[in-house]
Amino acid sequence: MLPATTKLFDSLVAQDKMPGIVGAFGVGDGPTLFPSAGKISDDPNAPAASFDSLWRVYSMSKPITGMSAMMLVEDGKLNLDDPVSKYIPAFKDMKVATSPDTSLATRPATRPITIRNLLTHTAGLGYTIVTKGPLLKEYERLGILPLSVSAAMEERCGPSGRSRSRNSPIASRRCR
Repeated sequence: MLPATTKLFDSLVAQDKMPGIVGAFGVGDGPTLFPSAGKISDDPNAPAASFDSLWRVYSMSKPITGMSAMMLVEDGKLNLDDPVSKYIPAFKDMKVATSPDTSLATRPATRPITIRNLLTHTAGLGYTIVTKGPLLKEYERLGILPLSVSAAMEERCGPSGRSRSRNSPIASRRCR
């Protein structure tokens, strides 16, 4: 089954680049093929990686959002060159920082931010993980900070983001 892919997967595991890997390949109406190699973790007792292995995957919001957007484009419900303000009016009169490393001074944007800009990360929006200077301080002042999830939070809140305790007064609220 896909010998070149299997050889690649085996070599990635042998070179200790990853403990295990599974791929899913399908063409048309043919059966989906699942080549795999290694185990699901570094633990010596970990089960072998297979088509039904459960994996912890981080940072999937971007590819899922991108795929969802492309489905809407395909259905004619979204145009990549639509201004974001068509859907989120607060994006209508955007400003551009003129010297983001030293000040919060701005000028009006010369063109609207489009859906395409959001999907290709060319909208000019800053992320707290790479933003510096006055803009980062303003993010912090406004409480615009990335979520930090710890093992303790996951244990307390569970995968749904809701409290696991039935007796908790916040059982129906999001964990905070």
